[in-house]
Amino acid sequence: ICGDLPCVVRPKDNLTRLEKDDQRLLEEICPHLQGRNVCCSSNQLHVLRSKLLQSNFLLNKCPSAKLNFNSMMCDMVCSPSQASFIKVVKQEPFSYDGQRELIRASMIEFYISEDYANKVAKSVTETSSAICGNFLHKCSTKQFFAFLGDNRFTKLKTTFKISSSPPTGITFPADSNLSCDINDLGKCTC
Repeated sequence: ICGDLPCVVRPKDNLTRLEKDDQRLLEEICPHLQGRNVCCSSNQLHVLRSKLLQSNFLLNKCPSAKLNFNSMMCDMVCSPSQASFIKVVKQEPFSYDGQRELIRASMIEFYISEDYANKVAKSVTETSSAICGNFLHKCSTKQFFAFLGDNRFTKLKTTFKISSSPPTGITFPADSNLSCDINDLGKCTC
């Protein structure tokens, strides 16, 4: 990402080896990416952390929900494989540090499996319906991802493409890093 939105680059062209302090931060918020070169800079990782802290306020009572939501956001922002499951649909120029003109994504498609989508949505929406923009009623997986991808808090508009099998040229992110039972005592499992 550039600033706090994804750059329009292929991961192999722009993998970053984070410094030691940033590696610790990556391990804290994106444990499944620890020790790997990533597709985000130090600045982008810190922006991701600040955004996750806002959502985690709603999810802290359920470790599975927090891990699942964070893992999905980490995959979207920092995964070295993001080009295999994210497609940039729209891009725009912007000035970085007032010096360089760069191009950033303003709209993406994020391809995920039904299993991945259901694990994330169920654990998160069982914990807080507010994270789907609905304080009074539970929401469906479709409503959760629609709100997450396009709401007044979201600069990067995202269409989540959820299906049972990936389209040609797409590889879904692994759902093996998601969990449904981290010390939840059955209250918020997926």
